[in-house]
Amino acid sequence: MDMSKPYRAAAAEYLSGVAVIFDRFHVTQLVNKSVDKVRRKQQACLGEEGKKTLKGNRFLFLSNYDNLDDSKKNRLNLALEVNEPLFVMHTMKEQLRLLWTKPTRKKARKFLGTWIMDAIEAAYCTRKVIVS
Repeated sequence: MDMSKPYRAAAAEYLSGVAVIFDRFHVTQLVNKSVDKVRRKQQACLGEEGKKTLKGNRFLFLSNYDNLDDSKKNRLNLALEVNEPLFVMHTMKEQLRLLWTKPTRKKARKFLGTWIMDAIEAAYCTRKVIVS
């Protein structure tokens, strides 16, 4: 289901006791919004040369890395090499895609728990880099 507050509130009110599942599309959408938010912040903080590196590459950050052709991968890699917060965010986004490849619920739960802890640490580290 959609992850917005109205959907969650309606589910809690009218479907109490029913397990709510956030689907792959909506989870990916939320992660992509976070990646794009960091990209915009980084672009705003950079000098002219840095802005040139990021400008026009939004699609690259939001695409699945495996789906990019070699020239687009090269452009994305260049942008990621010079921007640590974007590298961290993009890496976390790509790692989360592995959740849906786990063969059992137990393995998926373990993977997600580890990913969440890594994401918390990455968010803390990324925030320090962005603020400084």
